[in-house]
Amino acid sequence: MAAAVDKVNVAVASLKHANTLLLCKQFDKCLSVSLEELKIIRRNNEVKSFDNLKEALSVLAIQAYAELDRWQEVLPFVTSIYMTLEEVPANIIQLCILLHASMKDYLTCAALANVWLRNPKNYCPESEDKYLETIDIYVGHVLIPANRWDDMQTFLDNCPGLSPERKDQFFKVIRTLQHQVDQLNVEKIEAAEDDVINSSSRKTKEHNHPLKREDLLSWPTWTKIWLLIVNLWKRMFAPFYQAKSEL
Repeated sequence: MAAAVDKVNVAVASLKHANTLLLCKQFDKCLSVSLEELKIIRRNNEVKSFDNLKEALSVLAIQAYAELDRWQEVLPFVTSIYMTLEEVPANIIQLCILLHASMKDYLTCAALANVWLRNPKNYCPESEDKYLETIDIYVGHVLIPANRWDDMQTFLDNCPGLSPERKDQFFKVIRTLQHQVDQLNVEKIEAAEDDVINSSSRKTKEHNHPLKREDLLSWPTWTKIWLLIVNLWKRMFAPFYQAKSEL
């Protein structure tokens, strides 16, 4: 028993050290310390106290991989620690989805979400919060930015942990959000067209080169649109999420 406690204390010290290295932007050293301690933990799987430490060290390692622009190594690393993606802790699968979404690797995001969300262990009553959070992250950071509105119903239908009532609530939120986004896009285009029409310096150019949608929706414009979309999603999803316990 004393030996197990000593091992846990050493692992906690390594975790704190790795976290300090990450904060100090010494990402290589942070990754090295995390990986080394994870090797030790894998040799002591019988110690239940190591579960949380393994998760925390894995989170630090993933962040270090991302900072080092070695994000492609994250999934092989995760599977080496947890063996199967279905049983990866929610915090880690969420971090992986966010990482690949930031790189616009949406296919990998879809694979991660589908595999994890279909595992019965991940939608038992005590895991409900994390299950909903993972759905929220996938919809808000993958489907919406990718403009995959048509795929949302199929995705939600394939989430066995969602009751019909919860699915209906999600669908209502998504339909309302899509309507607001479509209206926002129309307003942006109309505003841009008005600017062109009212600008005498561009009348000739407009006559010779008809205005195109891609010209109107420049990168700054799309950035503003997606920021508004994210904020809308958060505002609309929060009441549903907070009210889930009332169902």
